[in-house]
Amino acid sequence: MSFRKAGQQQQPKLPQGTKYNANNSVLLVSTGISSLDEVLGGGVAVGTVVLVLEDRLTGYSKTVQSLFEAQSICSLQNLVVVRHALENKSVLAATLPGIYKPSSADKPSNTKNTAADQNMKIAWRYNKLGSFGDNNKHDPKEKQKEAIIDQTADQKNELNGVKREAEFNTVFDLTKSMDIGLVNSSDIECIDLQEVAKQCKDTKSTYASVFERISLSIEEGGYSSLQVAGKREVARVSIHNIGSPLWDVDCEESNGRDKELLNFFHSLRGLMRYSFGVCMVSLSPSLFTNHLTMGRLAILRKIEQLCDSVIELESFEGKHPVNNKLLSGILSTQRSSQEPPSEYHGMFYINKRPTINSLVPTFSAMILSGHGNLAFKLKRKKFSIETFHLPIEGGTKDRQIPQDSTTRPSKDSLEF
Repeated sequence: MSFRKAGQQQQPKLPQGTKYNANNSVLLVSTGISSLDEVLGGGVAVGTVVLVLEDRLTGYSKTVQSLFEAQSICSLQNLVVVRHALENKSVLAATLPGIYKPSSADKPSNTKNTAADQNMKIAWRYNKLGSFGDNNKHDPKEKQKEAIIDQTADQKNELNGVKREAEFNTVFDLTKSMDIGLVNSSDIECIDLQEVAKQCKDTKSTYASVFERISLSIEEGGYSSLQVAGKREVARVSIHNIGSPLWDVDCEESNGRDKELLNFFHSLRGLMRYSFGVCMVSLSPSLFTNHLTMGRLAILRKIEQLCDSVIELESFEGKHPVNNKLLSGILSTQRSSQEPPSEYHGMFYINKRPTINSLVPTFSAMILSGHGNLAFKLKRKKFSIETFHLPIEGGTKDRQIPQDSTTRPSKDSLEF
């Protein structure tokens, strides 16, 4: 039996743009929205599928998915996008938000931290020691291994000669578009749904062809956990508006569509379980609704069971009037009083919380404090999720009570 020094055991490096959750021992990636990460328990777990139920008549869900894709670029992760009329990266860059850059007025004046300020004044002898986990940095063999592994990654992560650093969560500006040079330098695969449907019209279904493209990208990129790889990275898959008529070109009946859709989600979940990947799929629940009874079909519940997390956005503008009596009354009262509309744009629901490596889902402080009543709002530059509360009764205008002339103090009595 041989013994090793405790400090000689090198800890494995985490993939770029991820963080470790010690509660259930999973890797997390960010959705690009800090408030959504908090709701989901710190982020999206690697190896899971997130289903986004789209809002009706509005495009807030597209904003959520575009932030998810933009975060993949800032985290230096591979991205696979499945969407209609997605010809190249330039088309994708036009839909992605830009990175927020603070103005000169927002930057602090004193941002320089010298080495003398960071040195210890009391335990000054500890300055000679390295930080935790740096014991193997002086080993020439370890340096050689790290140099070989990181050589190809450094070449990909350079833009105009400047090395990019992976970020877990980035602040985006919705009024700007992503830099085209940043998108072209990233590892992105664009799958045009219209082109796939034309190629496989006579051979196989659109769902099967799209899954083969995604599976091939995961395996060839080395993101499968069954393959031996020196350095692990995370891939993201973004699928837009699944189940729409654009996917059902070859399915004449609804029964055939439902079968293909369930097979796709079942295969996709199994692929993500055995890979270092995260998938976000958007689906319109109005396509799976009985318009006579306004009830959702059973196929939608089956799809939710095949996903790890299910979130739903329900905008006030697109909400059905039958189920919107309370909120419509509040909004009509605000309009009649000539006040601005509600600060929220819709309700945010968590239909299914992730339970990875645990029996009970994680509950964030936002959910516990608001009893699950969440709402989203889209500002000019930011998308956020907050606890929903009703507006103040009577409005927020300053109400002044007229004073009697007899009780009003005169100007002479206040002078000294």
